[in-house]
Amino acid sequence: MKIKFFVILLIISLGLRLWLSVQIYSGDLNNHMAWAAGILDGGAAGAYDREYPGVMKPTYPPLSLLNFITGEWLYRQSMSLANTLNRSISIFPSKLIWIMEDQDYRPAFQKIISIVCDLGIGILIYRLTRNIFAAAFYLLNPAVWYVSAIWGQIESVPLFFLFLAYWYLWRRRPWPSHFFIAAALLTKQTTTIFFPVFILWSLYRLGWKKTVRGLAVQFLMFCLSYFLFWANPISTYLNRLETGSGSVWITDHAFNPWIWVSHLQKIPDFSYRLTSQVIFAILAIVIIIKLAFSKFSQPLIFLGSGLLAAVAFLSLTRMHERYLAPFIPFLAVSLPKFKHLWVVYVLVSAVHLANLHHDWWFPRIPSLVTWLSSWNTIQILTGILTFGTIVVFYKFLTYAPDKP
Repeated sequence: MKIKFFVILLIISLGLRLWLSVQIYSGDLNNHMAWAAGILDGGAAGAYDREYPGVMKPTYPPLSLLNFITGEWLYRQSMSLANTLNRSISIFPSKLIWIMEDQDYRPAFQKIISIVCDLGIGILIYRLTRNIFAAAFYLLNPAVWYVSAIWGQIESVPLFFLFLAYWYLWRRRPWPSHFFIAAALLTKQTTTIFFPVFILWSLYRLGWKKTVRGLAVQFLMFCLSYFLFWANPISTYLNRLETGSGSVWITDHAFNPWIWVSHLQKIPDFSYRLTSQVIFAILAIVIIIKLAFSKFSQPLIFLGSGLLAAVAFLSLTRMHERYLAPFIPFLAVSLPKFKHLWVVYVLVSAVHLANLHHDWWFPRIPSLVTWLSSWNTIQILTGILTFGTIVVFYKFLTYAPDKP
């Protein structure tokens, strides 16, 4: 019966996302579609260095480019098939062609893999917790589908790979665990903050020999993926790691404590970046030390990883609003064990959604626009997020696992 309800939950989650995917999309997808079209038409060689009319050069690692290419290829195949049917079969509805030529139809294909990964994360949350409510709190969370199905951002893709890496590492499966952590790193650079935790956990769980072999697999994947685009792996990755977000601002529209310095204005972070990195490093070291002393207890691994994402969002400069996304699924996994954090989860999700909605305004609700445009509202929401993270940090530090 429990499985039946979970399958129904997945079907509802999929249907909701597919419907939302053709409503609107963020401007970033224009970059993704242009890169994909350029690579499909001009080949993969030199994709990182060539010019793309009207958009910047690619800023994402190779697996994300493959994601974008897949979406564009599926779109072209669907249009080709529809046009063939329209010419060959007189009863085929021509009105369907008009629908497919709508400006929101093509970008919807760029959302397919993100939507699939949303569902994949929900499945893994259920497998890890055996708690349908934890999975539902993630799958039906508006802040989650707002990013993947409406905006069309890819935050869920590296998170899905990261969850798979954790899943297999917990089961002492070295090859798939190291394969999927490499896939996460090769999808989006923001996942680098989780890499030290994974490696230390791998050393504890698998031993140094299997960890070194796993690192060799990662390096091989890393090189091969960039060679596919005839790019230098090291220099290309490091260059995009520094400039990939396209931001040099103290805060790039993120509701974090740096708003009290920038007031959400576009102010370069050159005087504050080192300070932010030191603050994050200290907090990250505290998290890692706690994980090590707990012998990488499963409940703390997921809660600690979520905290890494939260403290990065709150302490580092150059944060976009969507960079809080990893906190949500890691916290959802932790809810059955840390029952008092349900309220924090709801509040954090609400603030995250408000931050995503702010300044994009879809759907546009005048009263909500007025409320979220208030400086007092932004300060209150930032305070709630900061306080919620402190509560999670306290629960994390004071938790004593029964066994490793």
